[in-house]
Parts: sequence; C-alpha cells; structure tokens
Amino acid sequence: MSDSVDRPEDLKELITAMRALGATPPAVALRTFLPRLRQMARYHLPSTSAVRALIDSEDLLQEGLLQLVRNVEQFRGRTWSEFLAFVHAILAQKKLRHRRRHQVRAEEFKSTPPHDSLPAELPTPSFGAMAQEDRERLRLLLGTLSEPHQAVLLLRLDGMDNGEIAARLGITVETVRQRLSRAIRTLQERW
Repeated sequence: MSDSVDRPEDLKELITAMRALGATPPAVALRTFLPRLRQMARYHLPSTSAVRALIDSEDLLQEGLLQLVRNVEQFRGRTWSEFLAFVHAILAQKKLRHRRRHQVRAEEFKSTPPHDSLPAELPTPSFGAMAQEDRERLRLLLGTLSEPHQAVLLLRLDGMDNGEIAARLGITVETVRQRLSRAIRTLQERW
C-alpha cells in the first residue's frame, strides 16, 4: 500500500477534522481519507479470512472509523506511517474482537445440551383445560360412530395392530383397514 493513495495533503488537517467531527460536519480531509480506510479494511479481511463470515469489510470500515474518531486524541505520532500504523492497529483490534466474540458464542453453543435432552415444558392450566375439552369432544364424537367403526377405532387406540383387531373381532384385515379409514374420516368431518 502506498502512502500517497487518496489521502489529504496534511496529516494535521485530517486529525483536526476528526477532532472536530463531533461538533461539525465531516471535513473534506476526512472524506478524502475514507477510500484509504476502506482499502485498509479490505486488507484486514481477505477472501480467505474465516472472520469474513462474521463481519464484512464495510462493517469493519464503519466500526474502525468510529473507533478512530473516538480515539484520535490518543494518537501521538507525527508522520503518515505512524498514523497508518495507528489505523491498522484499530482495525486489527476490531477484527480480533469479532473473532473472540464468535469463539465465545461457539463455545456457548457447544455447552448447550441437545434440544431433546432438555426437560419438556410443563403444560399451563389453560393447555390442560383445552386438552380436557378435546378429550371430551372426542369421546362424544366416538359415541356418534356406528358400533363396528367405533369398536375398531377403540381397539386401535388401545394399541392393537390391524391383525390383532381382525383376530379379536373375527373379520378380515382389509375390513379393519376400511373401517378405521372411514371412522377417522368421519371424526375429521365432524370435528
């Protein structure tokens, strides 16, 4: 990187503009330095950088510029090389902060137990009341089914498979399947 690319003629003008930034609109000197700062941000986030997935160069540019304006009073150098080193340090610090934050979050996610090992949420009283209402409604609707359809469905709800139901009722497995299908369809229509 060359020191002559898009920079103000006078470093003091840039520092003065940055110090005055809080009170007045940005000076021309600061605006002319932005392309150089953008180039530096891209330098810190090459396409091969893993941190690039966490923050892009424009975000790094904005965060770096804000940090630069806030900390310009800490700059004690007198040359462009010293100033550019100061800016690089700020950008490197921002990049490192994002990397560390990501590592901490990754560790937090690793220490979180899998969802299926978490205790189930306890039902609320309203959930229990709604479930009770649904059970009562289902009981009433079961009573509206014809006896053959009701018998097949109740045995199925008791955990029997089609073969066991057929053996118990003395009908074919195909008849069990048809009755179950009709019973469920009827309940869905009436629900």
